[in-house]
Amino acid sequence: MQNNFIEFKRRRELGTVISDTFSFLRKNAKPLFSVLFKTCLIPFIFLLIGVGFYTYSSAGLQPTAIINGVDNPLLLVSSVFVMMLSVLFYSALLYGTVTTYIKFYIETQNNIDIDAVRQYVQDNTFTFIKIVLLKFGIILAVALGGGVLLGAIFTTAGSVGIFVGILLGIGLLCLIIWFYTKYTVMFSAAVHGNESASDSLKKSASLVNQEWWMTFIAFFVIGILIGLIGFAFQIPLMIYMAIKAFTVIQSGSPEDLSGMFDLGTVILQTLSTGLQYILYVVPAIAGNLIYFSLKERATQSGSLEKIEDLGAH
Repeated sequence: MQNNFIEFKRRRELGTVISDTFSFLRKNAKPLFSVLFKTCLIPFIFLLIGVGFYTYSSAGLQPTAIINGVDNPLLLVSSVFVMMLSVLFYSALLYGTVTTYIKFYIETQNNIDIDAVRQYVQDNTFTFIKIVLLKFGIILAVALGGGVLLGAIFTTAGSVGIFVGILLGIGLLCLIIWFYTKYTVMFSAAVHGNESASDSLKKSASLVNQEWWMTFIAFFVIGILIGLIGFAFQIPLMIYMAIKAFTVIQSGSPEDLSGMFDLGTVILQTLSTGLQYILYVVPAIAGNLIYFSLKERATQSGSLEKIEDLGAH
């Protein structure tokens, strides 16, 4: 068992973070997904419902419809709201479960009690939800505030206003990325450091500030990798859409795209999106590795624990 144990409490470079992320997933896939099945099944079902509802309400929505107004805007807005809530709820439980699993993995040297992990997640579900809402709320506030400012600039006359608006738009995007990266290890800070949601926000920002670029690049690379993996889940939908597009063209009404969207499209889109959300396990694991790497750089707590253990024995 020890030969398969991955030490979390040590410093890691970018390549090691990525390789250890997939190594941990490969060695712990069965017990980890066993826990996730118990804690995230209901949130995942809600997620599929939310994605399916949104796909159905926006199916066949053409660019002209966005300009002229959709037939049922309330339905579309409601579907977006439901999907966002389902994604936030699912993300909270998934990240919380993975981080809790790693907490018990470290404390028990990979002799994990699955029921204990499930109970811990159940007891701290509200904290996990608060973490997601807090992080999402900050990023949303930044995005909306910047969006209002950009809208005001773009409405001003002249090419100068447009140029300034474009520059500010790029700056806003960078600001959102900066905030998002600062708060990527909130779950790890809350679970491993026994912090509240608000304290985990401060702890995450404090740790990431020391190695912001390393943290950003690590999650950026992992995002590309899971994006490439997730692309495979979209292939059946792409084939189906290509067939439907060919059928629409053959029918002689290529300007009407609504014929491409039917029940089959909704089902395939929902399933492919749901499978892609399962891949959130990968950045959740990486977040824990990065947290301990950042913490080790700041405090060398892992090295001190090893010295204490050697002294105790």
